[in-house]
Amino acid sequence: MSNDPTARMAFVEADAWDPIWEGIAELAGRPIEHIVIGASRRATRMYIQQMFPENIQDIIGEWVLTDPDFNQVTIMEGLFWIGSVMGYGKSSYLGHQLERRADDFLTVRFVNPYSIPMAVGTVIGVTEVFHPEGAYVYERLAPDAIDVTYFPEESPEEPRHRLRLNPYEYKAGVVKLERCATCGGPIALSDYGWDSTRGIIKNSVTGRRMVMIGPPMIDPLLAELELELGEGVPRLVVEAQRRFIRNGPFNASELTDMDELARQFAVRGLGDLRDLRMGRKGAHVLIDNASMPLLVAGFIQGFYEIVFGEGSEVDWEISDGHFEVAVLPSYSPSPRAGRH
Repeated sequence: MSNDPTARMAFVEADAWDPIWEGIAELAGRPIEHIVIGASRRATRMYIQQMFPENIQDIIGEWVLTDPDFNQVTIMEGLFWIGSVMGYGKSSYLGHQLERRADDFLTVRFVNPYSIPMAVGTVIGVTEVFHPEGAYVYERLAPDAIDVTYFPEESPEEPRHRLRLNPYEYKAGVVKLERCATCGGPIALSDYGWDSTRGIIKNSVTGRRMVMIGPPMIDPLLAELELELGEGVPRLVVEAQRRFIRNGPFNASELTDMDELARQFAVRGLGDLRDLRMGRKGAHVLIDNASMPLLVAGFIQGFYEIVFGEGSEVDWEISDGHFEVAVLPSYSPSPRAGRH
């Protein structure tokens, strides 16, 4: 988003998200799906509202209230189309009645969602840009399809007005990516194929599915989990990510070239990888402009364990835009704790 350097975007594996949420729930010993949906819907709503100047929001709101011919669904379809290009999956409207009546409803079928709770939150959040906060239900039709329905009634179990989108502080990096002469994007993106009719992005080499997602939306979602579940959540997030990486579709050869790894971090929007030292005795990573640092810490820990087949301990520190991760084999003294 070149017009707003504080609005970071990340390009990461799509199939990681539901295992991460499931892993956190397992580690916490309680369901968290309703928290993820609630935080996702609020983040989506605020993110989209920031796309429209306030005067445009007022005009659209007036049209929704007073003009029966105003087709608000067309605007929402445009927003969902943007999501399909970003790899969220494909959505289509099954039916709606949006007339500011008690029996209003809107039902969306979401096919190939990259994450079920986040897809539900996206549908409801987009709807609530134009309508009051309401209730929702969803039905899982198959592993790759859900129907989500919005109702204009209060949902008191959801916390209100607590989540905030915190912009990232912009700092110039040192990584220079070769650019495509036609579109201006990084040439590295030519390794991926976009199927916008299905809402899927895939790496043409590994076959892994990818998604573009806003870290300023993910960080407050994780903060909300911490408010609900307690201060131990950062460790749960890192551990859930470690499990996904350790048991997922990755291999040791992907972490053998420092220059290539730095390029991948840059292409993915994860930060400027300044230092990587890894051996059987541990790993040390330094990243500037890091995004989604808890997930990056779990990523580094999981890759260490893939390379060396060891259990491990991890610690991390964030200071003045620098993100430092230390991993040690679990038979060694633990890294210093309490610095994050």
